[in-house]
Amino acid sequence: PSPGEPTDAVQTCSPRWTWKLSDSRPLFTSGAVLNAASLTSVVGENCRACLIGYNLRAEKPQDITITVNGTPANVILPLPSPNVGRGVLLPDRVYFHIPNEMNLLAHGDVPFDLTVSIGGRVGKTKVDLRRTTNTPAIFVYSFLEVRERQFLDDAPAYAHDDDQNLNFPRQPARLGGRVTLYVTGIRDETLKTDFRAFVDGREAQVVDAKADPLNAAGVHCVTIVIPNEVDPSNNVPVTLHVGGRVSNRAVIAIYKEVDVPLLPPLIKADEGRKWIFGLA
Repeated sequence: PSPGEPTDAVQTCSPRWTWKLSDSRPLFTSGAVLNAASLTSVVGENCRACLIGYNLRAEKPQDITITVNGTPANVILPLPSPNVGRGVLLPDRVYFHIPNEMNLLAHGDVPFDLTVSIGGRVGKTKVDLRRTTNTPAIFVYSFLEVRERQFLDDAPAYAHDDDQNLNFPRQPARLGGRVTLYVTGIRDETLKTDFRAFVDGREAQVVDAKADPLNAAGVHCVTIVIPNEVDPSNNVPVTLHVGGRVSNRAVIAIYKEVDVPLLPPLIKADEGRKWIFGLA
């Protein structure tokens, strides 16, 4: 689904070069508050959210204040819109964390007030945040540049093996091997036994589930064992089930142990942490 376009933004044409917004306030709609791991998943507690809109630029997270029903949310990373050439106006993005303490379950069935303040400029909207225990979503590579649902549902998972080798076709997982997935929308009190994992429709053993060891807010690591019965390929689907809710469908690369060996130079998973989790 496409992020919503600002309804109160009036654009004026600068004839020679580009379109410009005539309003300096942060501009966004209720449909522009999305799950940072996957646009196909809902936003709930202990979830990384992404706000997509206009006039959201800032030098650092401390320059932006986001509140949900008056409670401050932890701003993680503001990203200016990419410069793709003349005549194109793309939205900015801000990542923020909705902690467990927001206690969405205690609120009635009414929309939440979301307010964004940047340098005295304020934007507001109403958003529907999911009132449920868990809203699992697997982090993927192409979560903000692709709009079509079929691609979002088959995007490559941000995952690695026990040696921290990033999972992709040149560095596949092995049948019977372990893979760690990164997930958002998992409440801190959720246990390993609350998770079920499916790889190509076959249930996989969940051997570990815990908060991110490097303390990325709203991120959990879930380690699974690849079933030996899975048909190896570059695009094997994987989903997580937590408390009756199902994550987005991501894909991982899996080969047989006798297939292509991992050849140097190996790409480690930590090379992608900064642009996925907003960490240095």
